[in-house]
Amino acid sequence: GVPRVDPQTYRWLCSYTDAQIRYPERYVLAQLHDARKAAAAAGTEFRVLTHHQVRRRGERFEIARCGEEDPVEALQPPLVINATGAWGDLTLERLEIPEQRLLGGTRGSHFVTFHEGLKSALAGGAVYAEAKDGRLIFVLPFGEGVLVGTTDERFSDPPEQAVASEAELDYLLSMVRTLFPQTGLEREHVAMHYSGVRPLPRAEGGRTAAISRDHRIHVTVGPPPVLTLIGGKLTTSRLLGEQTADLVLERLGRPRTANTRERPLPGGDDYPADERGAHDRIREIARRTGWQERQVRAVWSLVGSMAGDILAESPAAPGPLAEQTLAGTDLPLPFVRFAVEREWTETLEDLVERRLMLVYEPHLARETMVSLARCLVDRGRLKPADVDAAVAAAVGRLASHYGRSLSTVPAVEARPAAEPLRTRAGE
Repeated sequence: GVPRVDPQTYRWLCSYTDAQIRYPERYVLAQLHDARKAAAAAGTEFRVLTHHQVRRRGERFEIARCGEEDPVEALQPPLVINATGAWGDLTLERLEIPEQRLLGGTRGSHFVTFHEGLKSALAGGAVYAEAKDGRLIFVLPFGEGVLVGTTDERFSDPPEQAVASEAELDYLLSMVRTLFPQTGLEREHVAMHYSGVRPLPRAEGGRTAAISRDHRIHVTVGPPPVLTLIGGKLTTSRLLGEQTADLVLERLGRPRTANTRERPLPGGDDYPADERGAHDRIREIARRTGWQERQVRAVWSLVGSMAGDILAESPAAPGPLAEQTLAGTDLPLPFVRFAVEREWTETLEDLVERRLMLVYEPHLARETMVSLARCLVDRGRLKPADVDAAVAAAVGRLASHYGRSLSTVPAVEARPAAEPLRTRAGE
């Protein structure tokens, strides 16, 4: 259908098709899965050290777990790639690399709503529209809800402190009401919000919209030489990776032997061409593994075609599927364990915000948080005595950073338990 915008304000419409990366965090994980796969094929060591920090000791770099003094490793690298995004200048400072300020990030804030009137007004489509200040604002379908963004405010504090302000939320709400006055969208309809800092090149003065969104690689002469990645976005991220690799290979005197142009990411292998194909694949995985279709779909939404292999390793056991499913969600517990064991998970926040993407789950309940914490205990990532404190800290962060409060409806009531699927061979 055609989105039902206010025809008195917006008299002309044009349409085009676009793609959407719903979870950039999952895109990063797909890249890491791919790097691990490539390293294994080449016989090269590959490690990802989450929740670690680097300290410089002369020409040596010590790696230690956050909060701990004793290093787990010390290196003297011939070259350093600073791919820390909006933290780029802070990384250089921490590593005692003398350099001028390279970045001047801007904050972009968004909110998610589950307002049925707005979902209906979108009619399955998405809208980009120009606000009075000239910025383009988008209103997009986002799973069960609608995503609205974005702002563009200069931001000089540490990027992890970026939180959507009430002024930004009012700005976005006002724009939605201009587009769709019939919906009556108000502040209480905002289910959650989030904010990030763009790693843009430093630019003094002028409009933030005029700052280049292109990317470049800045080289700081060593020892050791440091390549700092500036700018860029998801649509050009693999190109930036290739260009960075070219610089490294040139210094090593080695040619490039592969590129990413025709290399699908894990989860994109043999991906169905349309929604019908995806539905058929999900149904086939459900038949083969014993999980219900909606449970397979929940995994598919996070890992794409990897869902078949992951769930085939842990098919549903005889008995009620509800007991094998994460409370308040459709996610099979074996997939949660996969995320903990195979996706470099250390904390409860990792699971909620950056692996299972439950920060967007409308019915997220304390019961779900406790179940996740117990999974971490079972996998040795959390001590039993620390469960309550970990849950309290994660819940507090959801409130302070995302404006999220937990559902007051018990998880089992918010989302009915899945019934066993009776199509497995032998049942």
